[in-house]
Parts: sequence; C-alpha cells; structure tokens
Amino acid sequence: MKYEDILKDEVIINKLKEIDANNTGKVLHGIKHAEGVIINVTKMCQLLNINDKDTNLLKMAALLHDIGQIYGNAKHCEKGYEFVNEYFKNKLNKEDLNKISLAILHHHDKEEISSMSLFNHILLICDKLDFGHSRINPFYLEKNPDDVACLIDRVDFEISENIFKVNIYLYEDIDKKVWEYYPKIKGKN
Repeated sequence: MKYEDILKDEVIINKLKEIDANNTGKVLHGIKHAEGVIINVTKMCQLLNINDKDTNLLKMAALLHDIGQIYGNAKHCEKGYEFVNEYFKNKLNKEDLNKISLAILHHHDKEEISSMSLFNHILLICDKLDFGHSRINPFYLEKNPDDVACLIDRVDFEISENIFKVNIYLYEDIDKKVWEYYPKIKGKN
C-alpha cells in the first residue's frame, strides 16, 4: 500500500476534515496539517537518504499521525494508535503497521526521545516543524490577529555539515520588534 492510496480513502479523509471542522483551538490538526507534515517528511527522508519503503511508511504515518484528534486532543496519540491498528489490520502487513502505529503513538514523546528510532524521530520532528500562519485556525486568528504565530510565513529546514538548521521566515511587513520581544513574553530571557 502507498500513502497515495490512503489519500483516496474517504473514511480517512472525512475524519481528517472533521477534525478541523470541530476544532476551536489555536492550531489545525486535520488534512492541511497532515499535508504539511508529509512535505516535511519527504524533504527529511531525501536529506537523510531514507529508503523508498520507509519514506512511504513515514508519509502514511504523517497523514495519520493526528487521526486520534477525532476523539479530542486528550490522549490523541493513544487513540490514533488504536484507530490505525484496527482500521489497517487487514490492509497492511504486521511489520509495516507496527512501524506506522508506533510512530503515531510516540509523536509527542519528549521523555523517550533518546531511545526513539530514527523512523519515530523523523515523524516527531516533521510534525513539530509544521507551524506558522497557515496552520492557525481561522476562528482563532479572527479573535487573536496579533498572536506571534501569525507572524510566521513558513518554516524550512536543512542539514549541512552534520548540522540541522531550522529557518523561520517571517512576513516582510511585520514589526520585527514584536518578534524580538516574543521570548521575553514566554519567559525565556
């Protein structure tokens, strides 16, 4: 199975759309976010020379990683793990399903990061790097137009000389002083 096959699965796509339709929080977790994580996964896999099979599995995990949000944010990793294992049990071989579902289960783990597989690290990092204006919930944005996350146009990353660099691109017409003050607001002096 290819991740493109899942993109044609109406049950999955409708669940991802429903996640955003019912979301009143700050950031979106549905189809748009999944697409952003897939873009990040694709780039990360190319930079790290990940084989085609694992790249495909990571794209599947990226598409499905927040599917548990359909049941709410609380324990969405566990709920997503359970849903994916049940829904795909007859559609994927056991080894591939296990890789995908474990990456979904651990995509928020911060404590276990040192023992995490490269596969799981890739999903975790690519999920966290999908932020910025395009991910802000329009309902939230309408009420909070000055939120600093709204100042971020896009995020990109690169690996060069064994250094992982994250580049945050701000909108050109913003007041840079607002951005410079942001760490102080968050208590990071």
